[in-house]
Amino acid sequence: MPICKLCSEREANQTGSHILSWFLIRASVNNKSKRRRHNEVSFELSTETFMDTYFEIKILPKEKKKIKGRPLSDEEIEAQKNHHTADHILCSVCEKKIGTLESFISKKIVDKLRAYKFKSNSQLEILEFSEKEAIRLFIYSLAWRASIVKYGHFEMDPAHEERLRVMLNETLAIEEAAMLENAKRYSQKICEIPLLISFMETIGENNNSIYCFQNKRPYALIANDLTFQLFFRERHTKKNQISLFGINDIIKRQKSLNFKEDSFKISVLADEKRKLVYKKLYAFIAKKIMESAASDFRIGFKRIFKKAAPSGIVNYFKHKATITAYDKVELYSPEHFRNIAVDVMKEYLNLLNENMLRQQAYFQRQWHH
Repeated sequence: MPICKLCSEREANQTGSHILSWFLIRASVNNKSKRRRHNEVSFELSTETFMDTYFEIKILPKEKKKIKGRPLSDEEIEAQKNHHTADHILCSVCEKKIGTLESFISKKIVDKLRAYKFKSNSQLEILEFSEKEAIRLFIYSLAWRASIVKYGHFEMDPAHEERLRVMLNETLAIEEAAMLENAKRYSQKICEIPLLISFMETIGENNNSIYCFQNKRPYALIANDLTFQLFFRERHTKKNQISLFGINDIIKRQKSLNFKEDSFKISVLADEKRKLVYKKLYAFIAKKIMESAASDFRIGFKRIFKKAAPSGIVNYFKHKATITAYDKVELYSPEHFRNIAVDVMKEYLNLLNENMLRQQAYFQRQWHH
């Protein structure tokens, strides 16, 4: 059995460890936002697998059919992999220590953020919290866990990953009081990393998601209604940064930045702004997936017809693939794109045959004249 990646001492005997804290992502991955585990329905979007759907054990077959548009085969059920958990990365002791931190942050910070009511018509407000060390340790734990398993291709430099591991290992404890005491002792070290956190108000149906950015200046991740940007050098905060689907265009970055701070600042975006952020995010993902699918279509077309696919045919493939799964992003699967590709190529072949018959008829008429 491998050694625990956090303490580097005990065996990593823990299974089903959530990579991102369950209380944080639950509403964006759970079936009808049920509080208990084993109700997850999650979709993993990528240019390699397009759409991969995961159903937890409490999801009924009829619900799976409604989402997928068909029943799952026994092979598909057997091959399912939870997108948000990992086995044998932590020992049971370190799992409990992280759980203590998560419980503290859930009660003291996230519950307050989710209950916050905006003043008048404001679309952005900056809230301050005294629990700066604990908030930072929580974000460090998210970034570190995501990095060690390359969650959503999120990966930090080894030196940065190790720096966070050491801080977490030094401060986390099973007892909350001991954890907070350790955090105060190492406060200076903990607060030396520039950090931005944004929280997005979510009203009504939760259509939020999880997205990991592949850039490293900053390391950034969206997890349901929370976003963090983690820098390791102060000068990097002053350079042009990525938009984060509009988040950085909304927040007052320098006013919201935490670096050797007295109190911790969190930017809170109103629900209207959240909707704009996710609209841009989903449009970006859909575009990337469609580009990858179109590339595969071109390769298949050339293999069959021994020539490059005309641009009109490629555009027709993209159009047909989009409208047949217009309001069901979960249908963006390899199977879906293969079926559409086959249909389009059949239509193209029929068109070629019709043109050939018309040409034959034309020449026959010319011959008889």
